[in-house]
Amino acid sequence: MMTGGGGGGDGRKKDGGALAAAVFGDAPRQPSTDIHSSWKTETSLEDANTQTPAIITSDNAVQSTEMVDSEIQTEDMDEPDDRYQPIADGDDDAAAPIASFLERIEAAVSRQLDLNARSTAFEGFEFASHGLRESKITHTLKNLALSAEMQAVSAAFNRTGSVVAVAYGLADKQEWWTATSHICTWNLDGIRCNPNKPDKAMELESCATCLSYHTSDISLLAAGMLNGEVVVLDTSQDEGQELVCVSPFVADSHSEPVADIAWLRHHGDKSELVTVSGDGSIILWLYNHMGSLSLAKRVCVNVLDIPAYLRPSDAGAQQVELGVTCVAGKSAVQGRQLYLGTETGCVCRVPVTSARAPVVGNATDFAYRPHLGPVHAIAHSPHLDNVFATCGTDGKIHIYHQLQSHPLVTLDPQRAALLSVVFHPSRPAVIMAAAADGALVAYDLLKSTTQPTDVLDGGKDDDNTSPPAIRKLAINARRPGTLAAACDDGSVKVWALGAHLRETVPGEQHRMVQWVADLFSNA
Repeated sequence: MMTGGGGGGDGRKKDGGALAAAVFGDAPRQPSTDIHSSWKTETSLEDANTQTPAIITSDNAVQSTEMVDSEIQTEDMDEPDDRYQPIADGDDDAAAPIASFLERIEAAVSRQLDLNARSTAFEGFEFASHGLRESKITHTLKNLALSAEMQAVSAAFNRTGSVVAVAYGLADKQEWWTATSHICTWNLDGIRCNPNKPDKAMELESCATCLSYHTSDISLLAAGMLNGEVVVLDTSQDEGQELVCVSPFVADSHSEPVADIAWLRHHGDKSELVTVSGDGSIILWLYNHMGSLSLAKRVCVNVLDIPAYLRPSDAGAQQVELGVTCVAGKSAVQGRQLYLGTETGCVCRVPVTSARAPVVGNATDFAYRPHLGPVHAIAHSPHLDNVFATCGTDGKIHIYHQLQSHPLVTLDPQRAALLSVVFHPSRPAVIMAAAADGALVAYDLLKSTTQPTDVLDGGKDDDNTSPPAIRKLAINARRPGTLAAACDDGSVKVWALGAHLRETVPGEQHRMVQWVADLFSNA
């Protein structure tokens, strides 16, 4: 049994030695085959260097250190200038040839100009409109420093049309004025024109009711006052120094508020100024350019001066003075007549002379068919010497010929009371009126006398209820496309008129002359 057990142990030892003798190694090297890629390519590399030039930079700073303001003032055209003398007054050798040439050519030129004026070759022709086609408001001027209840009661342009003056007050105030009021000016050409702050505000002891700029002096402004006085201001002076003179208080002065004022003409160193009032007086003042104002003449309008058939039914038959509300005149008219509107609706003509006379009685020499109610405004045509227009509470515009008592035509825009009327300075056929309902109506008389050519809406006031009434219209011949409207809300709206109202039409003057002649002859 011992032997058998030992034999089994030897067998296991022999097998373990065989396993230990086994060694792993690399297989014999066999021939290899390379398979090249069909989609990869060899990459070639190349080295290169670059260098950008240096970037040059610089910084600069500027600062303005000085400001320069300059103002200019046009010279008075009426002042003599020794630098320029008419050649005919000198001994220049050129005077004789020039005079000879003018004498030789004058007849032919005058003949051709007359033919052009009578020609109908381009009658009805109208230029294509350029620029502004529709009228629009370009400025709304208002002095915010004044009380909100203040109204713009009057407005006026100076001779160049660049400056508009505005009088502030209360149009319907009846009791005596105890507070101060202002006249303000805006330069519409000024770089710093602020619509809410005037360039100049002149304080007055009483309320101004009407304004008129001098016909040649661009800074001389006359104002009629609520207390019956007349003041003359120089708007070019420093603040507080504008007052030039005040009308003297004499027995023949106005005893009621000045209703209207107008410069008539100037000769030498004197100018004529006319004022009217509700006391029935028309006063001619002489203004001396040294700074004084004197009463030259006073005339009155009485009820009995008006023919009975041209008086309103309530005018009465007593020798009483008619309150005058407005005046218009033109120095070129023969006899220098004034045209007047009154509180009763009467319209009349008064001749004016320059002779000094303290008081003259009844001076009316012609009367016209009246309005049904007070006449608020009157305007003389700058194109037709014999034509003037009125407007009043009855809402109508009467266009008169000075030699005919009844109107040539009556325009009825179907609006509220009309408070102001103006003729266009460059369009003989265009007339415009302002209404108490805030509308501005314009007529082209050669197109229609029944329907307005245009109705301009002045816009609503601050509480968005209704447009304010327009108290006064102002227009200037130097800028016929600009119209100013003084409103009850204290603002002055400056309109740029559309092409259909401002652009001249060839032959319009001749056609208007014929239009007036036809109506006058058919009356």
